[in-house]
Amino acid sequence: ALLTDATTAFRWATNPKVREFALNQSEIQWSDHEKWFANKLKSEQCFYYLLMQGDEPIGSIRFDMDANEAIIS
Repeated sequence: ALLTDATTAFRWATNPKVREFALNQSEIQWSDHEKWFANKLKSEQCFYYLLMQGDEPIGSIRFDMDANEAIIS
């Protein structure tokens, strides 16, 4: 993922169906998302990928590392 993908990730994260199944179901504010997204991309403990179909982003996967384990989102 790149910083320019923040809007796409925000659109997905704020989708009502996604919120329904999220661990944290609270409403997401753009300013909070923007900071969170930038921090995830800077983190050496996070691997964040967008799945593309041609030039179109169609999904994402994130690995948050903790020692030798990862939480997958």
